[in-house]
Amino acid sequence: SSAGNYVATGVATVAAGGQNPAASTKEVGTTNYIVSSFKVTAGSAEDLTIKSLTLTNNGSTSATDIKNVKLVNANTNTTVATMATVTGKTMTFSNINYVLGKGKNVTFDVRLDIESGSARDISIDIDKQSDLVVMGNTYGYNVLPTYPNSSSPFFNAANTTVGNGNLRVESVSVNPTNISEGLTQVTVGKFKMVAKGEVANITSIGWNFTLTTTSASADYTDMTNITVYGPAGNVIAGPKDFTTTVDTDGSAISKSTATTTDSFSVPVGESIYTVKADLSSDFTANDTIQ
Repeated sequence: SSAGNYVATGVATVAAGGQNPAASTKEVGTTNYIVSSFKVTAGSAEDLTIKSLTLTNNGSTSATDIKNVKLVNANTNTTVATMATVTGKTMTFSNINYVLGKGKNVTFDVRLDIESGSARDISIDIDKQSDLVVMGNTYGYNVLPTYPNSSSPFFNAANTTVGNGNLRVESVSVNPTNISEGLTQVTVGKFKMVAKGEVANITSIGWNFTLTTTSASADYTDMTNITVYGPAGNVIAGPKDFTTTVDTDGSAISKSTATTTDSFSVPVGESIYTVKADLSSDFTANDTIQ
């Protein structure tokens, strides 16, 4: 242009969005969580088109720890782009092509599901200045946005720490409730394990066995090969024998313990585990084992 005449090109300014979260801890299994939120404001010179966006997870979680990443227009609560499976630290959303009028602003929320990653953190950032690609509509030139930070990461979302999943154990009724002595691998207990958020890895289970009898003819040595079976009927822990006993004076109650040290995994959801044992022929009618 001639001296004194200047072309006013577009300006894009990035700032934290209204729902940009503070540092927090979220449990494994959290879904549709807003992990980052940023607002883009157009200058007064020309309309802008937001063409694409690359986000970077600068946290310690791996690609498989998060899924179902969504870029949501918070102004209209509409999903602009999605990525069901994350394959690396960077996530690129192409062909956004959102037109932002001059002087206007739009807020984008980044939502995702936390699949795993206990004790690690998530930080979904705009790492480079050019990772948000914006074009001025009047002159067709790309505009480098300005950000809260002047170096990488240019937009730095707060870290989200991934909490632990949890495991609940419940007793399940054994059927039949009356069993015979002198048999092998008789069902003596059932348990429902409910894993939420992530797979639970079991490395040890301690069993307590209580025998109530009026004859005192049987004790802890008459119940052997304590074995745990998984939902598919396969052996996952044991066999193990009870190794200690405490007799309560006057009541003929024998208590003993055993601990399995085999490792197995409980999948997310509900699973039933069955405990079986071999019974000797020393029991008498109406003995009760628990």
